[in-house]
Amino acid sequence: MTSDGTIYFSSNRNGNGLADLYFSKLDNGEYLNAERIDSVCTERDEESIFISPDESYMVFSRYVADDNPPDLFISYRGSNRNWTEPKSLNTTINTVDWERRPFVSVDNKFLFFTRLETDGFNLIESDIYWVSTSKVFKPFVYNPLSDITLQVGEQLELQIPLDYFKDIDDKELTLSINQNELEWLEFDSESMKLSGLPNQEGDFELIFTAEDEFSNMTEDKVKIKVKN
Repeated sequence: MTSDGTIYFSSNRNGNGLADLYFSKLDNGEYLNAERIDSVCTERDEESIFISPDESYMVFSRYVADDNPPDLFISYRGSNRNWTEPKSLNTTINTVDWERRPFVSVDNKFLFFTRLETDGFNLIESDIYWVSTSKVFKPFVYNPLSDITLQVGEQLELQIPLDYFKDIDDKELTLSINQNELEWLEFDSESMKLSGLPNQEGDFELIFTAEDEFSNMTEDKVKIKVKN
């Protein structure tokens, strides 16, 4: 449940035997009809959802293959209120066994979850585990940039938003840029501004990388099309 009373849950109410993720908002003391989170749900089971109190991220369990038990995934909420593509947590957390029922501490420092050890699909043992969220939270694109189209000789001035990337447990991210073939383009890391005068046509790609204090890194690519 979130701080404003919105509840998130999993249900197989579609009748196809598969669980999906839903939410329902509290309005004047009553809950509205539940809505499926279409951008996160797939043709496989999604269940055991944890939602942060401020709705900035969710952690849930997903079956990734018919012959593989469920793993834990994380999705963040961007500035447009859309959920990012869910990413599997790393192999120090996800294993060949069942990882389910995630819960993050109020201070966002620890992830707790259950792991069901199996022999095939026969349950052997179930235990509770915990891990530092330095292995969970990574930088994510919060305020995405749009691709750019301009003419040869047309001045480019682009202000990079300060909240381009965010990280749940690190407010001071390091941003770097790989300009590849764009020698005419300059990036001022202090003012967070891109500027330059394109001198050749073509399709180019900028790669921005955000890194947090735990050396977790995330890339985002922006395409630049220069026309003659």
